[in-house]
Amino acid sequence: MGVLGRVVGAAAVVGGVVGAAVLGGATAHRATVAKYRQLGRELAIDPDDDLAPIPADRSYSVDTADGVALYVEENGPPDAPVTVVFAHGWALNMDAWHYQRRDLAQIEGLRLVFYDQRCHGRSSAGPVPDAHLGRLGGDLGAVIDTAVPTGPVLLVGHSMGGMSILALAAADPEFFAERVVGVTLISSSAGGPTNRADEDAPRRRSTSIGRWRQVNGANPALPYLAALAARNTRLTERARGAAHDAVWLATRALAFASIT
Repeated sequence: MGVLGRVVGAAAVVGGVVGAAVLGGATAHRATVAKYRQLGRELAIDPDDDLAPIPADRSYSVDTADGVALYVEENGPPDAPVTVVFAHGWALNMDAWHYQRRDLAQIEGLRLVFYDQRCHGRSSAGPVPDAHLGRLGGDLGAVIDTAVPTGPVLLVGHSMGGMSILALAAADPEFFAERVVGVTLISSSAGGPTNRADEDAPRRRSTSIGRWRQVNGANPALPYLAALAARNTRLTERARGAAHDAVWLATRALAFASIT
């Protein structure tokens, strides 16, 4: 199947999944996802390379200043000389670090700390006004204060998790200077919601059109979409669940094989 055909096929499947969820056909779209996941299990080449949960050595919750309970898991000795703290991205949970957890747990002298960001995984939700990067940086700080009150820390963040790390760095630079021995940012950004280059450039028609086509913080539609999502939290959560399956199907179609 050609690239164009795979893209069109994936778009059709994604549209069908999201459409089914929006129209209330949850059973149908879950059956579709289950079908392809079962097929994947049947065709698995390496039976040991699965995504079965990795048992934690310790698990607990950390309370934030605004009353959110953040779920935390650890692997490795409590007295390890170096602790690595992982912060996952938006719409994910700590399971996103499955392979890192599996392989790094084999290295002596490391303690691994994972947590679910607020409103994700097994962590609780917070007040809507507190859903901002500054608060996420404070959440990361609360996890570190509880899990790693002393000693060197290495921070790893993906997407929104990387932004959480940068938000903490902005709020507490002394902590980074004194205790953080390394930072890994994966597909993340330190930029704000606007593009300064676009703001300072002449207002040309081509630039304006280009900004509307961007799927990032420079798109003028983003603030309105964010406000709409904040006013309809139940619908947003429902759509996020449907999008999870849709993205899974699209990734399988585009990156691995035909979905026919």
